[in-house]
Amino acid sequence: MPAINSVFIKVYNQKPVYRPGDELKGEWTVDIGEPISVKNVSVSFRGATLTRWANTESKADDNIGFEDITTQEKIVFPTSNRTGETVEYPAGKYVYKFSFKVPTGMLPSTYEGKYGAIRYWLAFDIERPVLRSHVRRLKVITVLDEIDVNIPEYSKYVGRKTEKVVTKTLGFGNQGVVTLFAQTDRGAYCSGEKIYIKYIAENKSDKDLGMVRMELMQKVKFRASGEEKYKYQCLTKTFVGEMKKGVKLTSLNDKLFLTVPAVPPSTRQRSSHVINVQYYVKVIIDIPKLNGGDSMVILPITIGTIPQGHKAVPEENASGASNIQVIDARSAITYSQCVDGYEDGPTVWSKDFSFPRFAYVPFCTYVPDFKRPVVKKTVGNKAVTKPSNPVKGNTAGENKLQNKSVSPAVENVPRLQPSAPPCGLHPPSYEDVLREMEGYPEQMPDENTGSQEQLAGTNESEAEDSQENIPGNFDHQAIMIIRFSDVCLKEFRTNLKQNRDMLVENGGELIALAPQVIVTKGTWPAHTSIAVLMFKTYDSGAEWFKGFKKCCDASGVDILDCDMIKASDEDFQNEKNVFSMSIVKVQGDFKSEEFKNVAKKVKDVIKPARFEIGGRLISTGKVVKNLTEKTISGSSFVSILQWDSVQQNSEYRAALLEKYKDIIDSLRKFYSTEILVLFQTENTCYMQHETGDVSY
Repeated sequence: MPAINSVFIKVYNQKPVYRPGDELKGEWTVDIGEPISVKNVSVSFRGATLTRWANTESKADDNIGFEDITTQEKIVFPTSNRTGETVEYPAGKYVYKFSFKVPTGMLPSTYEGKYGAIRYWLAFDIERPVLRSHVRRLKVITVLDEIDVNIPEYSKYVGRKTEKVVTKTLGFGNQGVVTLFAQTDRGAYCSGEKIYIKYIAENKSDKDLGMVRMELMQKVKFRASGEEKYKYQCLTKTFVGEMKKGVKLTSLNDKLFLTVPAVPPSTRQRSSHVINVQYYVKVIIDIPKLNGGDSMVILPITIGTIPQGHKAVPEENASGASNIQVIDARSAITYSQCVDGYEDGPTVWSKDFSFPRFAYVPFCTYVPDFKRPVVKKTVGNKAVTKPSNPVKGNTAGENKLQNKSVSPAVENVPRLQPSAPPCGLHPPSYEDVLREMEGYPEQMPDENTGSQEQLAGTNESEAEDSQENIPGNFDHQAIMIIRFSDVCLKEFRTNLKQNRDMLVENGGELIALAPQVIVTKGTWPAHTSIAVLMFKTYDSGAEWFKGFKKCCDASGVDILDCDMIKASDEDFQNEKNVFSMSIVKVQGDFKSEEFKNVAKKVKDVIKPARFEIGGRLISTGKVVKNLTEKTISGSSFVSILQWDSVQQNSEYRAALLEKYKDIIDSLRKFYSTEILVLFQTENTCYMQHETGDVSY
């Protein structure tokens, strides 16, 4: 007779998907055929993330990254002995009831990937004196994060424009340019929903080019032992027309779309620092490599878990959440097993019980027979409805050749700033700025913390990406910093609006404008405001500033200095409104083993801690291009970090002192902070065109 006849589980409220705050209730039933020796018997609910792959160096340990999401365990036998000694587990049939709760807050959704996985499971364990004789039974479940595509941030379209020179063979001269504009109807979708795409592609060159195609891409970033790996996958694609010379192709009536297949949802940045699942639409004009290579635009989107027309909150709390009519609650959401965007099979596991081995196909939110909801609008006292995201202009069909010049009304999407202070015609006082910057502490932590970690990161060797890997905000590589007199704030804004189209043409974007800054160390010119912009190249930024500077000179705007530095490879976060900027003097021997050791600690320990808290590095390095007589830093390093709030920045700096003081002390041998400032961007809504539709 076997020692253990059977073990099985019954979940009372079993369903395909569980959400944050849901209860897991049920019972494990075990039939013991004869007495056995055990240390304990336990039931548990666990969630964890593991990344793992072989190290490229011979005989080296695997690269491993691990996050414990939740561990809820109950010892059911013995009920009193907690010494860990071996006891006899009598023969018989036992029923162990359990009740666990999925943690609330931001959780990474279940995901199975090539180099890592995010897993949740119920477990029954019999721990025996000999490790190999342990008994474990598992019940795997899918947990989905609450990503509501109905919130206002996701209702905004995502649009980009690019222009590319078609060179002659091997680059000897050029044959003209091709221009490409593309825009999605919103920023977030669920599986089963349609991504409606507008585009304008024009071949102004003398060469016949290839097809225009659109692809929905998945990009997964894995982190382990300070290293990174990327996995790219094309989920669906469509070809929309051939680019003969002199041809213009357009689709402006929302008849062109990509349907999102059943795939795992996006991973929100702060929910996991070892696995990040992202999605984007890629619109491409095929150009031979000998003539310069493809022209493309990247439109980042989010795959959510709460579809259009549904809600994650009770009816009475949902007011103002969206202009889409709420038709049902979460219980009406349908689910499907993923058919793409995951790895089939147990690709990763740990040798101990902390991360089990099993094959599992995760579930996702899926919308069958998707139909676009209607938008409620009021004209006077009369309520009317019309399809969401209406289109003006051409309704005659898609992919039509046109001789008429079309000028996109919007080529860039402004950053989202839900908590940014409103615009004012006159610069606020420092007291006003302090009041606006919520949570600003009365006493700041040690002034040298938080300004040196990113400098050690300049030696970090980021993983080499494939051609598909677009770092940072996908295509921006240079950061521009402009300091100017705050008495000219109104005129500076006016000049920005007047040069808005030229900014877009040069691939630029305003990411921050702060009337005042808070100086926590060093000196800052009195009555000086700051603007921060992103550009694809240093040359395009310099070209834009040349025209902008002429406008400022003509209107009497006093620009103190303008410098350009290298953009970071970390993802820029549109919703983060608070920025910290440091100017740091470098010293010491950067080739020494001591520096290499401390830089490695920064990369392996402090950088992940910053990611977990929520900080993102926008840029770091010496000034690459100085566009005025004066400069902000000379030979020093300039670094900019962005945060959700001032309090978040303070938590990070406090954590450096409490947990990583030895690393910070080592860093001070190589860096000394000269200037450290904080600022919060105002709402830059005036940089947005009045409509998201393409107009003639």
